[in-house]
Amino acid sequence: MIQEEINEKIDIKKLKHETPDLKIIPYTEIEKAEFEVTRFAVYLEIKAPSFTPKYVLGAKKYGDQFQVILRSLLEPKIGDRFIVK
Repeated sequence: MIQEEINEKIDIKKLKHETPDLKIIPYTEIEKAEFEVTRFAVYLEIKAPSFTPKYVLGAKKYGDQFQVILRSLLEPKIGDRFIVK
């Protein structure tokens, strides 16, 4: 898990070296990012040409925290492509 402050710059090369199986998606490649909070879990689905994974982020009680963080990270870059359900 990457523990960084929202405004803190991330060294991508160092991160890839430390975590070789990490998938980094350029913002320009993202077609849609959908954040969903259901009765039991919190999900993030990212649609991009190279893949379309759906991540289970945690139990519903963490949904608000994830929503605030994801909005802060994604909205400035992809605008209306970030959808919250």
